[in-house]
Amino acid sequence: MTKKITILVSDHNKNVREYIKREISKKGYSVYLAQNSKQVFRYIEHDKSIDLLILDPEMPDLDENTLLEEIHRKNPALPVIIHTLSKEYKIAENSHNIAAVIEKIDNSVESLQEVISWLFKKRRD
Repeated sequence: MTKKITILVSDHNKNVREYIKREISKKGYSVYLAQNSKQVFRYIEHDKSIDLLILDPEMPDLDENTLLEEIHRKNPALPVIIHTLSKEYKIAENSHNIAAVIEKIDNSVESLQEVISWLFKKRRD
């Protein structure tokens, strides 16, 4: 029996978090929510079942570079999908485990689902 994939969704907007959770959960994934970097770190440190982080890098309590560095330090193998309003998001050279960058637009949840499916395809095969 295959382990259920667990995804942590972090976005400063509650409505976006809830929407992503509802849509991704329909595909059979287990989804946790975090509203700030403290909650992200708490999940990453204490819940080793997290398989993927969907992250809005515009967290209210920590700058983006520090946030990404700390995520990598706490869990270097955790893949991260950046989910951002920025059309021209630049991945810093030292950013680790960024699996994809998806712009927040009307069909971004579909794009998220495609990337998630691609990332975990081998687990299902």
